[in-house]
Amino acid sequence: MKLLFLGDWCLPERSAAPRLEHDALAGAIDQADAVVINYEGPQASPDAAPIAKVGPHLAQSSHGPEAIAALGVTHASLANNHALDGGRTGLSATVSALEGQRVAPFGFEGMPWGERRVTRLGEPNAGGVSMVAGAEREFTADGDVRAASLDPISLHRSIQGERDAGYTVIAVLHGGIEYEHLPPPHLQRLARWLIDCGAATVITHHPHVPGFVEHWQGRPIAWSLGDLWMPRSGPLPSPWRGRGYGVLVDVDSPGQAQVEAVMPYALDYSSGALRGLNTEEAEAFDAMQARNRGIAEDPESYRQWWASLVGRRANTYQRKYSLAPLPQWLWRRWLGLGWLLRRRLARKPNWALRQLNGLRCETHHEVWKESLKKALFPDQREPKARTMRLFDE
Repeated sequence: MKLLFLGDWCLPERSAAPRLEHDALAGAIDQADAVVINYEGPQASPDAAPIAKVGPHLAQSSHGPEAIAALGVTHASLANNHALDGGRTGLSATVSALEGQRVAPFGFEGMPWGERRVTRLGEPNAGGVSMVAGAEREFTADGDVRAASLDPISLHRSIQGERDAGYTVIAVLHGGIEYEHLPPPHLQRLARWLIDCGAATVITHHPHVPGFVEHWQGRPIAWSLGDLWMPRSGPLPSPWRGRGYGVLVDVDSPGQAQVEAVMPYALDYSSGALRGLNTEEAEAFDAMQARNRGIAEDPESYRQWWASLVGRRANTYQRKYSLAPLPQWLWRRWLGLGWLLRRRLARKPNWALRQLNGLRCETHHEVWKESLKKALFPDQREPKARTMRLFDE
C-alpha cells in the first residue's frame, strides 16, 4: 500500500484553489492508495463561536473540501492547533464538509463522534494501515470536544492496539517550533519512542517550513512537511516559508514501511500554483535537508543547535510568558488586588490566555523553561541540591 503525505492546508474564503503544476507530485497522487494532509482551520460558519485564544483564528473556504478532493486528497488530519478556532460548531461543520467530499477526517474526539484519533485503510493482517494522530495542546479544546492530544500514554495505547489488531501504524503528529527545520528535544524523543513502540513511520506538521527525513532504528521520520497551501499576508517570515514536500511511503510488509520518494514543491502565490523546484531551488532544498539531518543525527551538534535556539528566543519567551512576582503584601485583601485579578481573568484577557498557552503547549513550555534556566544559570551548571544532615556523625 502506498500513502502520500503532504503539508498544511488552509484555503481562505474568496481565494482560488491552487493549480497543480508538478508532474512528479501528480504522478504520486495517481498511484497512491491514500493522500493525507493536515487540514489547518475549521470551515467558516455563520453560527460558529470562535474560542478565546492568542494568535490568529483561521477559517477554511466553503469550497476548500471540494478543492482538496479535486486534488486527490483522501484523508485530512484535524489534530492541529487551529481545528477548534471555530469552537465545536466549526469542528462539526468541518467534519461534515469533509465527509461530504469523501475525505476522511481524523485526529479529534468528543460528542457526537466519540474518539476519532485513528483512521484505518485496508484490512487487518492483509496490508492494512492505521494512522494515529496527535497535536500539542495549544488551544485545541472546547469543552469535551478536542483535537487528539500529543499525550504519550494515549499514543502508545493506540499504536499497540492497532498493531495487535493487525495494522501497520503510521503516527501523524502536529508540533514543533514555527519556522524551524529541526524538532525540539521533547518532540524528537517522542517520535523516536513511538518508533520503538512499533510505529512504522512518523510524519510531522506545524513549523510551516520544510524539515527533513531521517531514520531511527531503520524506520523513517519525516520532520515538518511544510505548507501545502496557506494564506499569505505581508512578507514571509522565513525564506523557506512557501515551500513544502510530499513523502510517498510504501508499506511493503506488515509493520514495515519505507520512503519511496521525497518531492519538494513551491507555493507560487503570484500564479496560484503548486510547482516543482527549479535546479537551483532543488539543490538548496537537498543541501538544507542534508545539513539539518546531520545536526539531528549528531548529539553534540543537536545540543549546540538547541542551546543556540534557546539563547535567541530567551527574551521573547520570557517577555511573553513570565510575570514578575509582586510582594505578598500587595495581595492583602484590603487592597483588593486578588479580587481585581479574578474579575480580569473572568474576561479572558490576552495576557492570561498567553500564560495558559505557555504552560499547556509542550513546545512553548519547553523553550520557556530552558530560557529561564539559561538566564538563571548562564554557565549551564545548575546549583547542586542542598542536603539535610539527619544524624550527627
